[in-house]
Amino acid sequence: MGTLHLKVLQTLSNRVQVTAISDIDPKKTRRARPLAPQAYVARNYKDLAQRVDAVSICTPTETHCEVAEFFLENKIPTLVEKPIASNLTEAEKILWASQGTATHLHIGHIERFNPAVAKAKELIRKPIFIEAVRFGPYEPRVNGIGVILDLMIHDLDLVLWLLSSMDVELQEQSGQGLSIISPHEDLAKVRLRFKERKEGSLIFVDLTASRLSTERLRKMRIYQEDSYLSIDLLNHQLRYSKAKQLPLEKLQDIRTTSPKLLKTNPLRQELEHFLNSVAHNGYHDVHPREAWDALELALQLVHSIDRKDRFTNGRVYAANTR
Repeated sequence: MGTLHLKVLQTLSNRVQVTAISDIDPKKTRRARPLAPQAYVARNYKDLAQRVDAVSICTPTETHCEVAEFFLENKIPTLVEKPIASNLTEAEKILWASQGTATHLHIGHIERFNPAVAKAKELIRKPIFIEAVRFGPYEPRVNGIGVILDLMIHDLDLVLWLLSSMDVELQEQSGQGLSIISPHEDLAKVRLRFKERKEGSLIFVDLTASRLSTERLRKMRIYQEDSYLSIDLLNHQLRYSKAKQLPLEKLQDIRTTSPKLLKTNPLRQELEHFLNSVAHNGYHDVHPREAWDALELALQLVHSIDRKDRFTNGRVYAANTR
């Protein structure tokens, strides 16, 4: 992920210069060096404090707190890749460091910058059911966390964000997990139930995430009273189907369109937003407290799954909480 950040930042050379790179693995810095030959290279991230005006942290989740706290305490604007931290205590420390020094803190929930998602948010009125699937191959660099914190965290954040304009409360959550190739859940399926406080209507959410797939898949579907949205997050595509009238008399009464979307690179959009916010003391598209909320929900799901004997490959875990 750090290499991807580096590549994008180099395309923004008219606005920012990559002055330093840090990684504890010399092999990684050697591979990254051609992308930024002018950059200072260090194994210890603390050596960067006097060399940068802002920093992008793409280290393993379990190191986010230590590294982010250091830069924030030195009043260096910081972008931290998702999730914000591996637990709520560490996330709170990061938030306090940012607030205490009045230093910019952004969390890399990149799907917020996906043009298909942004358009879908404009079309959401009264969702009834939301489902999302997110599959990908296992990557050893994230073996410190399970698939919920690794992949599903994206969809949890999106659901909370898409419902943020509605006065809803989470009423129930349930989950199942399967450990196959790591000490953590590699496949997870969860159901959430939200309730609108004012009208009392229910919104059901089904999420599935797997890092046992050889192919990548990122899709979300949103069902409403008179319409249906299908989002291909990987290819930045959106299909919007809406009934001309209810009840339907024939299938031809459903009109399907594919809104024209800007061709953008979400990571570039995210990094540009971060740079703009730092340069102009602007707002956050992803507020750190929202990242905290997504982490809290993710951890509730992780802990709701019975983790006894979790190191036994092939064991299925299930739990239900109200």
